[in-house]
Amino acid sequence: GHIDASAATTTAEQCDDDGKGASSATGKQKIAQLECNCCFVDYPFEEMVSCRSAGHLFCKTCLQKHTEQRVFGLGSLGVKNGSTHNNNSKNTSKALEILCMHSSGCTSGFHEGQLRKALSEKVLKKYDEMQYAAVIEQANTTGDISRCPKCNFIAFAEKTVKTFHCP
Repeated sequence: GHIDASAATTTAEQCDDDGKGASSATGKQKIAQLECNCCFVDYPFEEMVSCRSAGHLFCKTCLQKHTEQRVFGLGSLGVKNGSTHNNNSKNTSKALEILCMHSSGCTSGFHEGQLRKALSEKVLKKYDEMQYAAVIEQANTTGDISRCPKCNFIAFAEKTVKTFHCP
């Protein structure tokens, strides 16, 4: 990823020079602040997370709220847009991860470590469950995967098998 260095603002109060040639230790230094690309508030770099591909920066609170809305409210990780090479028409597929929130339409995801840094245990657990289900659903293009509606056990089943037993 990359970080736009011009977006960082560092300020420092200069120590008063009392003419004795030594600077006072009373000066305060502020940590570099970066703007969240969602709420547009400045935060220290340590409080930010970035998308995997473009390095778009977001505060942990915005990523937490965005993920909560996706997993608890919408029940979907989102849609990933793409274009086909033969006719330039847009096609969409279900996202397999939380996608970048940048206004440019970036479809990058977030590294696992970034998610663990920003999301609460409750949200992370639900996100992991949804991501698992999305991957299984995408892999099930042939219809050979079955899931128990009670325990979520997943098994490959022959098309002739109508019933399987959970472990």
